[in-house]
Amino acid sequence: MTELHLVRHGPPAAADDVPPSRWELHADAAEAVAELAASGVLPERARWFSSPEPKALATARLLTATSVTVYDALGEVRRPAGRVGDLTEHARRGFAEPDVPALPGWEMYVAARTRISRGVKNVLAGLGGEPLVVVGHGTVFTLLVAELTGTSPDVDAWTRMTLPDHCLLGG
Repeated sequence: MTELHLVRHGPPAAADDVPPSRWELHADAAEAVAELAASGVLPERARWFSSPEPKALATARLLTATSVTVYDALGEVRRPAGRVGDLTEHARRGFAEPDVPALPGWEMYVAARTRISRGVKNVLAGLGGEPLVVVGHGTVFTLLVAELTGTSPDVDAWTRMTLPDHCLLGG
């Protein structure tokens, strides 16, 4: 398998009245992203792809001076603006019952899993073995890893993710 680096975006500037898909990076996020860049876990040469969401694209642009391809299939589980209470509880429900929206207006996890899996597989098919860095989101990355490894989503790993975070598959 091609070396696949999954990078979860840096800390967002969350706002209740803005859908999460439009959140920017937090003003203090650059330091955390710089720590990831300095860690040495990212390849020196790779193709870079990002979710279209501002927090992910800004993270990618802080991590590399090379071009970053924006790809809609890499977006997070879609959900509307507004407070949701315990996000972890709702996400756990989405992982456990992927054919039912975790809350009204949320994208079903089965749809998000299909979307990101197809998207990443399409990108990988065109690379010819070159390392790939995908900058995106924890929930869809959890679904993607499950799809690529033929396992159930590792919800405990999802809860331990940091902002930003890195996971390497293959290579």
